[in-house]
Amino acid sequence: MSENDPGHQSSVDERSMILKMLKEDKITIEEAEALLKVLDTSDDEEPGFTVRDAAAEPAAKPTHDEAPRGDSKTDKTDDSGTRRSSGPHGRKGSGADKETRHHGFSFDFGFGDLGREISRSVKQVLEEVNTTVKSHLSDGSLDLHSSLASAFGKKKAETDRSLTVPADGITNVILLNAWGDVAVSGDDRSEITIDAHIVAWGADEEQARARTDEATIRHGVDGADLTIELDGADENKRIRTEYTIRVPRRVAVLVRVKSGDVAVDNVSGEVTVATMSGDIKIDDCPGSLNVRTKSGDITITGAEGAAEVMSTTGDLELAFRRCSGCTVDARTTTGDVELVLPTDAAVTIDARTTNGEIECELELHERSHTKYSLSGTFNAPDGSVSIKTVTGDVTIKT
Repeated sequence: MSENDPGHQSSVDERSMILKMLKEDKITIEEAEALLKVLDTSDDEEPGFTVRDAAAEPAAKPTHDEAPRGDSKTDKTDDSGTRRSSGPHGRKGSGADKETRHHGFSFDFGFGDLGREISRSVKQVLEEVNTTVKSHLSDGSLDLHSSLASAFGKKKAETDRSLTVPADGITNVILLNAWGDVAVSGDDRSEITIDAHIVAWGADEEQARARTDEATIRHGVDGADLTIELDGADENKRIRTEYTIRVPRRVAVLVRVKSGDVAVDNVSGEVTVATMSGDIKIDDCPGSLNVRTKSGDITITGAEGAAEVMSTTGDLELAFRRCSGCTVDARTTTGDVELVLPTDAAVTIDARTTNGEIECELELHERSHTKYSLSGTFNAPDGSVSIKTVTGDVTIKT
C-alpha cells in the first residue's frame, strides 16, 4: 500500500490519534498497544483480549539470588553466537530491526540508527505516562475500554448469565477470564454460584447481540477441580465478562485474568491470583497467597499464611493478622511497599530498595540499616520477610 493510498493515510491518522491519547494520559500503555494491534488486523478478525498466554504457564518463582527485574526479558545466545532477546511471548529481534517493549507497549521499529539516548528518553517518558495514568484513573470511575470501543464506532450489547454448581468433592475453583473484573467471596455454603455480566461489541447492534447470545459460561469438573471460563464465542472478538462468584470458604481459589481487577475475600484455602493488568485486593484469606500482576496495585489485609506478592508496576500493601512460621516475599519494580505485622510476629526481616527510603517502626535485634537496606530479627524468629523494590519506599510497622 502506497503512502498516498487513502487507506494508508487513514491508518496513519488513527495511529496518530492513539499515540496522542497516550501522550495526553487518556489511555494506558496496554490499551494503546491493543488498539494498535486492532489497526493491523481486518475488522473480520477483530483481535481482542485472550487469557491463553497468561494461563498457559504459571509465573516462575524467582530464586533467592535473583535481582528484581522490571520485565521478563532475558538475553540468550543461539548456536551461532548471536545475541538475541526473547520476551514473554517468545518474539525475537536483532540489530536495528529488533522490537523494543516496555510494560506491554511495543515499538515495531528499530532504535539502532537513532542512538541509545533517544531510546532511553522514550522509555523514561513511557514510565512517566504509566505513573500519571495510574494516578488519574485511581478512582476507577472510567471504563476506557468501553469508551474507546464506542469511539471507534462499535455497538454494544449486554446480557447476564447465572450458574449453580454443587460443591461436593470440589476443593479447587479455577477461573480463567480474558477481560473483566472478578470478585470471589467465601462463606458457609454447599454450592458454588457464578453470576456473569457479559458485554460484547460489534460492527452493528445485530452483530453485538449475536455475540452475547453465543457467549455462555462453561464449567468443567476434573476430580476435585472446577474450572470456569467463557465459551461459545470466538476469543478474538471483544467480549468483556465480569464475574461475581460465591464459594464455600474451605476451597482453594485460582484466578487468572488478562485485563481486570480481582477481589477475593473470606477464602481459607490457598489463593492464587495472576493478572496482566489490574489491581488485586485480598481480604481475610488466612491460607497461603500467591499474588502477581504486571501492572497494578496489590492490597492484602487479614493475612495469616505464607505470601508471595509481586508486581512490576504498582504499590504493595500487606497487613498480617498473624505471622508465625510463615515466609513473606514482596517484590515490585516501580512502587512502594508497606508491611504491617502483628506485635507477636516472629520473623527475620530483609528489606532493600535501589532508589527510595526504608522506614521501620519495629525494634529489631541484630539490626543493620543503611540508606537502601535493612535487616534484623523481630522477636524469636521462626519465619522470614523479604521485601525488594527498585524505585519505591519501604515502610514496616505494627
